[in-house]
Amino acid sequence: MTNLKWELCKAIIHATEAARLWDQPRFLAAIGMPEDWLVRAINTPDDVPLDEYVRVYDQAAEQAGWQPIAEILKVVTLRQRYREWP
Repeated sequence: MTNLKWELCKAIIHATEAARLWDQPRFLAAIGMPEDWLVRAINTPDDVPLDEYVRVYDQAAEQAGWQPIAEILKVVTLRQRYREWP
């Protein structure tokens, strides 16, 4: 689970950069998260619920014009099914 959270943190950072949300604490505050959320998410991932990572990523991705997590998972699931079925 920690690896998944770490990958989501990296994706959040890339999405905020792509959306030119350079002031990440201000962005986080605007979506109702504590300004130090990303620092907490990186330093103590076990203390941060997975749904918070998804929420923050989806908000940053929306601003960057990227797909939300749900859409990415649909594609991955379809690809996996295709590989498993003849």
